[in-house]
Amino acid sequence: MAVPQFTGRWTDGRHAGVSHVGIRIEHALEIWPAKAEIPEKWSLHRLKSAVPLKASAKDALITSQDHPGQTLFVADPAFAAQLLKAAPHLSPGRERWRYAWPGVILGGAVALSAGWIYLFDINPAKAVAQLIPYGAREGIGKQAVTSFTRGHAACTGAAGRAALDVLARKLSDAADSKQQFKVEVVNWDMVNAFALPGEHVVLMSELIKDAASPDELAGVLAHEMGHGIELHPEAGIVRAIGMSAAMELVFSGSSGTIGNLGAMLLQLRYSRVAEREADEHALRILKRAQISPKPIADFFDKLTKLEGGTAKTEPGSGDTKATDAESTAGGTDVGNMFATHPPSPERAKFFRDAATYAAVPALSDAQWQSLRGICAE
Repeated sequence: MAVPQFTGRWTDGRHAGVSHVGIRIEHALEIWPAKAEIPEKWSLHRLKSAVPLKASAKDALITSQDHPGQTLFVADPAFAAQLLKAAPHLSPGRERWRYAWPGVILGGAVALSAGWIYLFDINPAKAVAQLIPYGAREGIGKQAVTSFTRGHAACTGAAGRAALDVLARKLSDAADSKQQFKVEVVNWDMVNAFALPGEHVVLMSELIKDAASPDELAGVLAHEMGHGIELHPEAGIVRAIGMSAAMELVFSGSSGTIGNLGAMLLQLRYSRVAEREADEHALRILKRAQISPKPIADFFDKLTKLEGGTAKTEPGSGDTKATDAESTAGGTDVGNMFATHPPSPERAKFFRDAATYAAVPALSDAQWQSLRGICAE
């Protein structure tokens, strides 16, 4: 038997008794029972300590992951210091790192993801929205229209409806969307418009009355279609309901997850980036439809006057943009309402500075008058 460096008490895991043993620390932790010619050898990197081992520890209780049930107790102040030199992973610092590294890795992954999202303009909510089947988006949109317009009559005058269909089809074709946009008008005395999931758009009657021309209304409608093309309403709902419910929409195609869509959509806000994206789509749509963008610039000029005054506005749904002019009904200052949007003068300049091209009126005079009377009928 080799000369032991330390002595201790060892249990073999098979019997209740405790054996007094000699101990050596070489390339392994050697345990020499009395009269044994061959020691038990515990791999150093597989050792575990009952508590993190300090060099000043007066005793140590050691186990091995390779020998379940076996224990070794050593009451010798020199043992801990010697063992730590051979097995430094037993130290408190290494032990803390062992528990901390998963959190560090997770934190690093989160930081890296955030960096990628920032650098490459990745929108997680929009990415999830793109996975929702069209049938589910269409169902959500129908439910949203019903929920959102509850208490306000739909305007369905035949001549006005026919004129609106002409304008919606012209813009929808120019948008080059896979689906035709469905546009509804509700009798609501607020100057506003809303993009809803599944290529649905709701126009409020006061917006039509307030518009100076069909071209101005076409600009607002094209902007709403821009939100629809970018799936801003769906992305807003994904953010609002959380990822678990969103995954249910993606994989089951169910719209039953959504509760009161009307109340939810009233609280959604689009960012300045989303508003600029919708404006860019609007300009592209108007150009392809051969409708002048100058009237929508005039619309933003009117908004600039509203924003500088004392008028009150009523919050809009997923679309609280300046193109929605949200006026008259009370609650929120115009300045606060448009805080998330690019300044109206900037947006007016964007449309006014657009390259000129041959344009025709969005609707004939007769069609425009019919559309303005869509609720009266």
